[in-house]
Amino acid sequence: MSASAATVRSISPEQATTFLGRDPVATVELLGALRYDREIRCIGAVRGGVLAGVLVVAREEDDTLAARFEAADEGALLPLIAACPTGVQRIAVHRPWTLPALTTAFRLVQEQPSETVFSAARLAIPPAPTARRLRAADAPIVAASAAMMDVTAFLDGLEQGFRPFGIVANDRLIAHAIAANTMDWTEEVMSVWTAPRRRGQGLATAVVATAAADILSHGKTAIYVAAVTNRASQRVAVKVGFQPAYDIATYRVRPG
Repeated sequence: MSASAATVRSISPEQATTFLGRDPVATVELLGALRYDREIRCIGAVRGGVLAGVLVVAREEDDTLAARFEAADEGALLPLIAACPTGVQRIAVHRPWTLPALTTAFRLVQEQPSETVFSAARLAIPPAPTARRLRAADAPIVAASAAMMDVTAFLDGLEQGFRPFGIVANDRLIAHAIAANTMDWTEEVMSVWTAPRRRGQGLATAVVATAAADILSHGKTAIYVAAVTNRASQRVAVKVGFQPAYDIATYRVRPG
């Protein structure tokens, strides 16, 4: 994959977002960094006066400085690699063809198992009548339940605009999923949880389908991310109607 080399220059987050929005499912990680991370720096690879690639460098929630690359070809990728600021500790890779050049430049070591990104523009099953949206008034139920999210995280999420959905039985939350990570084009179904004694009853499928249907009703593509080793989670995604889009892997930069 060779092409004429591009030149690099600083660009605004808005310019980066416009470029990445041409394929918002494939670039959801970069768009998420632009929306939710801090100390953001964007560098563009320009060829013929047109952006051919974008590098987003940002500090993540765990205070790690991370870099993400999107490029049309090697002619755009290699100048972005050369322009990557020092101090980057983590690189997320969503295009397999970029990995050899990134590994050579940064001596990458895989940090955690790969994840599969799924997307859905329509669903295979309808939302479940047993699942409902959770509101602030449900905080006592969340507090009394041994759920993945505690009541503080629940209320904080509501303040951020997250939309949790759950199944309640006997005043206890027994399954939940959250519509969150809102971007211009996509939103993610995340924090999927079922009470251990209730697993195998289709509850995860029910809350995922309900959260995903809500996302689609807002005119966005639904995203679902599952570790490649989590077959149960992947089965839920496929049953609801999500299609695997690509794998993403996170690498640690070895000091050179």
